[in-house]
Amino acid sequence: MHDLEVAGQEPGASGARVFPSGNFEAWRWLTEDQRLEEGMNRILVVNDDESTLMLYSEELLEEGYNVTTAHMGPQVTRLIKETRPDLVLLDIRSNQADALDLLMDIRDAYHDLPVLVYADNFPLQFRMKPRSADYWVLKSLSLTDLKLRIRMILERVQSPSGSGHKKGREPGFGYTGMIDSFW
Repeated sequence: MHDLEVAGQEPGASGARVFPSGNFEAWRWLTEDQRLEEGMNRILVVNDDESTLMLYSEELLEEGYNVTTAHMGPQVTRLIKETRPDLVLLDIRSNQADALDLLMDIRDAYHDLPVLVYADNFPLQFRMKPRSADYWVLKSLSLTDLKLRIRMILERVQSPSGSGHKKGREPGFGYTGMIDSFW
């Protein structure tokens, strides 16, 4: 089990988000506002397993992302509204029937928000929904492919002017091509 530290405050203080401790750079103590000022992309990671959320949070924080984690459920759409992520990483297991419903809720409410599904396999009900995820990555023992895909997605949705404004989803990119490339 990891010791927990609070970003932006001394351990034990309240009012800041909690991240797993680790070998992070100096930015681990930045407040969320300071991280946003530094231009750190925001990622919302959704999974029902606490240890998996901690692992992803650690790995993505080390990559320099501003990470929020959530368990699968209706609170995810509320968190999207509150945190305005640049990307949603939806980690699903093949037996999670509610994942497709959540994915469709996200898509209906935030149609321009890129969604990456990270899964052991892609059940037929996901593949048959053309409006579902923008990107798909098959799980592996290493998170290298996932981190590379996240970096590519975030670079792709950045404004070419560098102003920080996002272009949003690019229709037609990602869905079929990404599935085909990982089969």
